[in-house]
Amino acid sequence: MSEKKKTGKKHKYMIIVFSIGILFTAAVFYSGSQRTNIIEDHMIVRNELGKGGYDLSLGTDTGDVKANYEIHIDERVPVEEELLIMAGEADKELDTIILSENPSMEEVTNDLFFPLKLDGYPFSIRWTSSDEDVISNMGKIMCQEGYKDEHEVQIETVLVYGQFRQKRTRNIKVIPRRYSVEDETRIELGKSINDALEESIHEKMIVLPETINNHKVIYSESEKNNAPFMLVATFVLTAAIGYAVSYDESIKHKKYIEGLKNLYPGFVEKMKLYMVSGLTARNAIYAIRDSYKESGEKYAALTKELNVACNKYQNGVSEEKIFLDLGSSCGEVYRRFCFLLTVNLKQGNDKIITLLDDEVAKAFESRKERARKKGEEASVKLLFPMLLMLVMTMVIIIIPAYMNFT
Repeated sequence: MSEKKKTGKKHKYMIIVFSIGILFTAAVFYSGSQRTNIIEDHMIVRNELGKGGYDLSLGTDTGDVKANYEIHIDERVPVEEELLIMAGEADKELDTIILSENPSMEEVTNDLFFPLKLDGYPFSIRWTSSDEDVISNMGKIMCQEGYKDEHEVQIETVLVYGQFRQKRTRNIKVIPRRYSVEDETRIELGKSINDALEESIHEKMIVLPETINNHKVIYSESEKNNAPFMLVATFVLTAAIGYAVSYDESIKHKKYIEGLKNLYPGFVEKMKLYMVSGLTARNAIYAIRDSYKESGEKYAALTKELNVACNKYQNGVSEEKIFLDLGSSCGEVYRRFCFLLTVNLKQGNDKIITLLDDEVAKAFESRKERARKKGEEASVKLLFPMLLMLVMTMVIIIIPAYMNFT
């Protein structure tokens, strides 16, 4: 992609972002100008419950004195009857919410969920457990691993809004989990390791348990610090992505230029035929563009470049610049041809036709040379799979022979 195209693409995105920003700015300005919190000059609208308060710049004018005041308008505070109704509804929702993954309050095996706020309600919620060794005030089951007895715990919920308070107590029954033999061994071993750590807190050496449930325990250090590896991997991946993007773009550009190069002999031959028939270089370009448009996808790249040249003709760009730009965007062979064409444009069609005769011959000879070169490259590329097959054959023969010998 040329620098001009890259710049145009950047400018296009900048214009899009700027336009979107202007539209949003206009929308915000319009909505702000249409919204007012003052009704009939002397009344202020207070937000309903749950919508929160807002700050207001209040301007006053008594005729003699003008002043501005910055005030905060709190949301409307409901009366106690409204709060009682909402508290009852919130309590019903909490009965379901706090269970989380547990089937009921009589069969709790997993952590509970104790929210501090509830959507749609103004209350802050406080939780208190009667036995924090079983259930914490945050709803976590503290005796989750290794316990065998059921526990009954009372959870007190307090809904708070300003001076309003409403309490409720829920009875929760925590029942033992069903563990497999492996899980029980893992839990018991974990407890033994923790006990060893606590008992040897003043010792330099920590003696870990050698056996658990009549099984010998083998210890190994399994965790490693992978931070250096991750840092290196990050740099490598970043560089690889950058290289891959650049490589992909270069491959696409190379294929594009290669495709144009394959079409070059036909392009020069058409230029010669049209100019021999009496057309000017400009009309020849138009005619070739139109003929390629009807020829299908194979000529799409060259049609695109010729279309750009035709547009420049219509916009009044000089013919020399048009041909120089065409050669610059289509690759080396087109660049050389377009340069020779611009040099000889002022010398008449006879001179150009002689030039085109020589160029057609060179172009077709160059095509033959490229085809021969590609054939040689293909034969070289076949060497690798042939060598690979040779190695595999040798392995198949040598390994059984070696095994029989040993």
